[in-house]
Amino acid sequence: MKSLLVIGGLGLLGNRLVQKARASGKFSVDYTYHTGASWHPGPGHLLDVADLESASRLVRELKPEAVINTAAFHVVDACETDPAKARLINVDASLNLATSCEKIGAQYLFMSTDYVFDGKKRGKYKPEDEPNPESVYAESKSTAEGELLGMDADNLVARTSVIYGWHPVKKNFVTWLLGELRARKPVKIVDDQYNGPTLADNAAEVLLRLVELEKTGLWHVTGNDCLSRFEFALKAAQVFGLDDTLISPVKTADLRQAAARPMNGCLDVSRTEHETGVKLLNSEHGLMVMKKQEEEGKTN
Repeated sequence: MKSLLVIGGLGLLGNRLVQKARASGKFSVDYTYHTGASWHPGPGHLLDVADLESASRLVRELKPEAVINTAAFHVVDACETDPAKARLINVDASLNLATSCEKIGAQYLFMSTDYVFDGKKRGKYKPEDEPNPESVYAESKSTAEGELLGMDADNLVARTSVIYGWHPVKKNFVTWLLGELRARKPVKIVDDQYNGPTLADNAAEVLLRLVELEKTGLWHVTGNDCLSRFEFALKAAQVFGLDDTLISPVKTADLRQAAARPMNGCLDVSRTEHETGVKLLNSEHGLMVMKKQEEEGKTN
């Protein structure tokens, strides 16, 4: 049984990682959280990753064989006005954890993003394609990627995109959308940003498999399709039997957001599927999993 530490175990992805790792019987699991009260069985560890010494001390004390870091400052527009915080959490704190892992011989897995690309490519981005970040958030993630991949052969970077799924507290794109549509509220969704939306449960399964196989380097872990946010919203409405006429398209430029978004964030996951043996779901299948979980009352 492999000892695993999940940084950010109450977040959307971290929550599923803790649950699936424990359920698999292949991992002994510790996790951290920053705020709130934990709902996982057994206590977690209260940690602010920006407190570099506390983070290092925790890794030294627990001596995990692998660490998955899901913590991030990922409010993309807020990063533009607070680049120091983006640097501290997304770069410095991540490198600090990686250094701590290197000292004890632990594998370190860092979560990155499709935003490291400028979105100008036609077709899906492959792991070997050159990043070209166009926002503070994207730059911080790209910087961390480069540093981590250059410092230790045991480091792994996993890029993901538009993570969705059930969570007991926090909203994400799909749960927000379902709430609005069920309240009969009209919504406007961008129709010129393309991604591979990623079910948190599916991503967690793949990440744990990467850890189990002791993989290193750069991997893409997203849903296995490429569609606009507007198209994704329509699929969600259709799968859950809601009124899709409440959804109307809008252009990214009309939103006047502080940070640039790549228009194409679709990632090629063929190598990930081949080497892990885990199928990355397309958006329709992922949404159907969510609907089944809701029907069965398994939404935590």
